[in-house]
Amino acid sequence: TVELLSREGEIAIAKRIEAGRETMISGLCESPLTFQAIIIWRDALNDSQILLREIIDLETTYAGPEAKQAPVIERVEEEKPAAGNDRSRSRRDDDDITNVGGDTPVEDDDDEDDEANLSLAAMEAELRPQVMETLDVIADTYRKLRKLQDQQVENRLAASGSLSPSQERRYKELKDQLIKAVKSLSLNQNRIEALVAQLYDINKRLVQNEGRLLRLAESYGVRREDFLKEYQGNELDPNWLKAVSNLTTRGWKEFTKNEKDTIKNLRTEIQNMAQETAISISEFRRIVNQVQKGER
Repeated sequence: TVELLSREGEIAIAKRIEAGRETMISGLCESPLTFQAIIIWRDALNDSQILLREIIDLETTYAGPEAKQAPVIERVEEEKPAAGNDRSRSRRDDDDITNVGGDTPVEDDDDEDDEANLSLAAMEAELRPQVMETLDVIADTYRKLRKLQDQQVENRLAASGSLSPSQERRYKELKDQLIKAVKSLSLNQNRIEALVAQLYDINKRLVQNEGRLLRLAESYGVRREDFLKEYQGNELDPNWLKAVSNLTTRGWKEFTKNEKDTIKNLRTEIQNMAQETAISISEFRRIVNQVQKGER
């Protein structure tokens, strides 16, 4: 027999699910890919290519901290026909062979669908200005942040260090503003799933390239621990190949001498992903781990 959960057990599970979702969304909110996607959605919304309900969860937005009462759509009651008219209409319906099944509730169902759509449209109309303002803030803030992100990646690729202390402070300030703005949006579940899928797709490519590099090094006798020690944190270092070729521990000299071109190609692909995501590889890994933790 299956033991039924107590009310307390149900609440505990619900809280765990909600905490996991919050962890996942917090991770997504730190990804530049999310900001880029939101700007694309904003432009599509502006051009009437998508509906507001396709970006945000309307009901959750209404039930949020600044909850509003969902718009009430008043239905105009139709004038009831006289009883005699009812009887004559009934007879006509009985005589009409195209009226299969006589009176049906189809019209009522249609009315309910229309009412639901009207209610959603009313919610969209009321929420749109507020949401558009948030989307505009995200777009404007991300434009400023992206310049710093690109510079940070370029600096690492050129081995010229990171950002200056004042740029680092500005970077953190803009990033915090963006995370706060994105979290204020109750994103539609389909959009969240699309963002997660995009993140995982890039991560899959990253893992494949890094795995090839590791297996290649191991085939020359380089120990896994040694490879990870030299590789992690140095993914964007343009002088990495030269540096590890001078290592005296087992396998490195043969590995770098015989596989020079393959190493360069794989590292170029990995570095391209850093430019695609606008963050360092280690930061990207951290975000993926947080999203995965939230999903578990």
